[in-house]
Amino acid sequence: MRRIGPIALAFVFAAIGCTGRDGARDAGDTARGLVRVELSYTHVSGAPSAMARFDAQARFVRYRAFDSASVPTILGFADFDGLPLDSCKVTDGTVELDEALAADTVAPTAEVSLLDAGRLELRGPIDRAAISPRHYPELVPFVSGVVYGGDETSPVALQLGQVYQVWGEGGAEVGPFASAVTAPRSFPTLAVDVLHRGSDLDLRWATDSTPTGEPLLVEAKWSSRAGTRTVRCRVRDDGAFSLPHDAFAELPATSLLSSATVTATRLARSPLFAPGAGKGELTLALKDVAALQVTP
Repeated sequence: MRRIGPIALAFVFAAIGCTGRDGARDAGDTARGLVRVELSYTHVSGAPSAMARFDAQARFVRYRAFDSASVPTILGFADFDGLPLDSCKVTDGTVELDEALAADTVAPTAEVSLLDAGRLELRGPIDRAAISPRHYPELVPFVSGVVYGGDETSPVALQLGQVYQVWGEGGAEVGPFASAVTAPRSFPTLAVDVLHRGSDLDLRWATDSTPTGEPLLVEAKWSSRAGTRTVRCRVRDDGAFSLPHDAFAELPATSLLSSATVTATRLARSPLFAPGAGKGELTLALKDVAALQVTP
């Protein structure tokens, strides 16, 4: 079973700390684009596969005077792609957001526009559904526009290994587009060992009979009165991995935990180009969620 030791984990932290936001910041006013359309089916361990929860999200973003790392953080995207393969990163969402919104990173000309792409539709093998626009809440003054989301009460049926297409008719700011992605053929079917304090956390999962070549994304997350911490890992989809014990150094006493889970995500992706917004990608994720049991 592959393991990542304290030295490797420290290397990841050091690399992140050294590159930092300042190293990649785009201090100019040149507009840049970000396009993400995300489809997902989430299965809770022990529940019937037919009860997988459907979700769809779409963002068409134009931004200026920000670095490329801050905008996804502000909009709530989880960053796995920046992780080296078979490595992990511990994150505090509140701290990351505070850093992204810090006064020295937000220039007077900073702007994040969530663009109107008109009507979006998800077309599955046997049915289809709208991905509807919603006004983005005015949480910060420089982010405005619309975000798109699916209706959980009107899910598109999951057909493993089949093609899903997202189609956009075009709107006031984004032109017509279409992109298709083929769903993975199976859920990871995650099994999680009990976490013994001071020890690595061993995970196992079912491999796909026809691997897509995409890494498996693993997320261990816990909440308590002290806040929320997340351990994100990007690993080979070969059936086993161990999260290093260092990643759980700030895990509070078991009696203080509000929740603790592990999620494994098998992902398929395709490129997407939306005129007016730019290049991005369409992803379809199959997620397994299991409770994380921790010894006292």
